[in-house]
Amino acid sequence: MKPSSWVGLALAAVLLIVGIVAYFLPSASPETSETLIRQSLRDAESTAKARRVADVMEVISDDFQAGLWNKARLRLTLVRSLRNGRGVDYDVHVNEPRILPSPKGNPDERLVITRFSAFYSGSGEDIWGSDLLTLVMRQETRRSYLFFTRPRWRIVSVVNAPPVPLLE
Repeated sequence: MKPSSWVGLALAAVLLIVGIVAYFLPSASPETSETLIRQSLRDAESTAKARRVADVMEVISDDFQAGLWNKARLRLTLVRSLRNGRGVDYDVHVNEPRILPSPKGNPDERLVITRFSAFYSGSGEDIWGSDLLTLVMRQETRRSYLFFTRPRWRIVSVVNAPPVPLLE
């Protein structure tokens, strides 16, 4: 092997070690559950504005169940809504959530009370809006950098599921 290849390999190894050490060092301010829940809801809001259904569904747990709704049915409804709404200039908003502990005492679960709404960007007229929703959110894990996992709060159910616009 050429000497330049050895230098490149050594440099790559050093960078890998530095990255692993930096990943596992405790951060100055660990993120609280409430911060991570708010971040999950902000992620859902921003990806809904960008019309990225797959990224919106990232906030929904694989175990999602709300009445007759499951994750697959919710995904299908979102895809159809976006397809039927092509060319519509809309905005999405998620109100600041109120986060309560789990009634079951589960430390990896929270009740989150908030509102969602979709409205026309130009006029502000409602397309769809919810009353107060009570979400059950659970801390799950997601892959990060191929090998590592990070906590991610996902919606497991909606206690008081509102009617979702049906597409006929």
